Amino acid sequence: REGEDLAANLSLYRSGAPYDGLVKAVTAAAWVGLTSMDAWIAYLALNHIIPSQPSLYIVAITVTTTLSVLLGTFLFSPRGFELTWKGLVIKRPLKSFVIPYNEIVAVERVRIPRSGIRLFASGGIHGFFGLFRLKGIGRVWMYVTDRNKGILIKTRRGVQYIISPENPDAFLDVLKAMLGKTGNSEKPLRS
Repeated sequence: REGEDLAANLSLYRSGAPYDGLVKAVTAAAWVGLTSMDAWIAYLALNHIIPSQPSLYIVAITVTTTLSVLLGTFLFSPRGFELTWKGLVIKRPLKSFVIPYNEIVAVERVRIPRSGIRLFASGGIHGFFGLFRLKGIGRVWMYVTDRNKGILIKTRRGVQYIISPENPDAFLDVLKAMLGKTGNSEKPLRS
């Protein structure tokens, strides 16, 4: 049994998730902007420009908020994608997860619309990830670090995902091959 679990989790194909220019710019601006704000508030507190009683609370709140935003988005951001015998793994520093092959009914390259609504998501800090509503696609869970490399994945339960592997065409070819090997052929796969 242990050998079966090991084989099921064996990575057959790995892909990184490099940032595109927009993700780099938004992430850098967030880090610089928020840490600069923290430094400015700490400076004001240390020089008694802010009254001493609330200054401790103000510094604590701003630092906590900054750490929550910057580290929280990093911990749930896509760091890579893997194809295993079990399914497609979305790698994150915290809580990676698997989309089993037997759940996938369609995969295709997709141009990610520039307009949409973030329902519960990061809009560029460490990537575009979380739940979005996109024009022409609908409700979709995105795990994207490069908006030009999207692959749309549709599941039996109607859940949709968009991922952005480093080399999307090669990733899509291997994913389709794995879907064929696992007998997932109820519906024809679109490309």
